[in-house]
Amino acid sequence: MDTRPPEHSEGNPNIVLLGKEFGLFDSLFKKYNSPFRDAGYKSKFLLRTEFLPEIELTPDAFNYDKTDSSEEDSTTPITPFDPESGYIIDEQDFNSQEREKKTIQESGAIESSPLWLTIRSEDYSLNAEHLDLVRRLRLQLFFPNNLSFESNPSEDFIRDALAIHFNSFYPLDTGPLAPLPYIGNLSINLPDDPLKLQQIRAKILMVPEQRK
Repeated sequence: MDTRPPEHSEGNPNIVLLGKEFGLFDSLFKKYNSPFRDAGYKSKFLLRTEFLPEIELTPDAFNYDKTDSSEEDSTTPITPFDPESGYIIDEQDFNSQEREKKTIQESGAIESSPLWLTIRSEDYSLNAEHLDLVRRLRLQLFFPNNLSFESNPSEDFIRDALAIHFNSFYPLDTGPLAPLPYIGNLSINLPDDPLKLQQIRAKILMVPEQRK
């Protein structure tokens, strides 16, 4: 069976429910070209909950040139399909003072995993009354080598665009890395291989509301 992504996908995106595992690049998976960056791979699904309007989310793995990036984007990314090539998380990353001392390598092209991953909302249908619920969403990713990561929606996009962007990750079993003023959690880079992208499983949860 030919599982290569078509140049153009047709049909309706999959419906994703809270707490149910799904293939991140299963639904309407396609390769695309852009005048602004090199080719990448997109998928699409609809998040359906009891608490929010139906939200269309787009997983996007694309080449990302960081040569002109800000300092907060300069850390080496996590590379789950080739862990030794990317950022190695250790005990220093969970202590702010130790993490600041840790050598942060400038990010260049990682040959085995050149594609930067983001999952974002496309329709911007949220309004201010939904924002506290959106902040409670968590995206979990599961890789075939038993590595797993989690992401909170970006506060910048929630506040400035009423949109959902998952683009900063931490290990699922440890929780977020120690915060620093110029570095958050870490980006994920993926191989330019559609068969490997289709091995990624995902789940979206809503965590309990924190008491004030």
